[in-house]
Amino acid sequence: MNRMPGLAPVFLAALVGRLSYGTVALALVLTVRDTTGSYTSVGAVLALFGLTAAALAPVRAALIDRHGARRVLPVLAAPYAALLLLLACAGPRWLPLLAAVAGACAPPLGPVLRARLSELLGAGRWSLRGGRPLLARQLSGRVRASVDTASVICSSVRSARAVSRSRE
Repeated sequence: MNRMPGLAPVFLAALVGRLSYGTVALALVLTVRDTTGSYTSVGAVLALFGLTAAALAPVRAALIDRHGARRVLPVLAAPYAALLLLLACAGPRWLPLLAAVAGACAPPLGPVLRARLSELLGAGRWSLRGGRPLLARQLSGRVRASVDTASVICSSVRSARAVSRSRE
């Protein structure tokens, strides 16, 4: 098997960094429900988190294109981690604001990993998008991602309302 120099550190860093992505939604659901007792609040907080994460993804990608991932990712990751910790301790009044700001700070590890892999493996042969800058990659899939995000948010809000109504 051919070993690519520099591949293991990039892959391991992205793997560790992306572990929270799968658990953040569940953690938010449990935290907000325990804090407020309302599934409607859960839907609203998740919607704010998802909307700010999706809406500001091109801005974060442009920052990475302009200043580089090594400089921007730590600046995004530190407040993201701190805000997730604050969300676990915050009162009901602060949950929506903290969730929105946390979504705004969510580091775009997936696109950065894909861009770095394109550089390591050769853009012409392995790149899915032909070696375009990260912002171009982010925007090219943005319409599909926005539709997916909107449908998830709408279904979350509908589910939260249905559960809330059934409990009343």
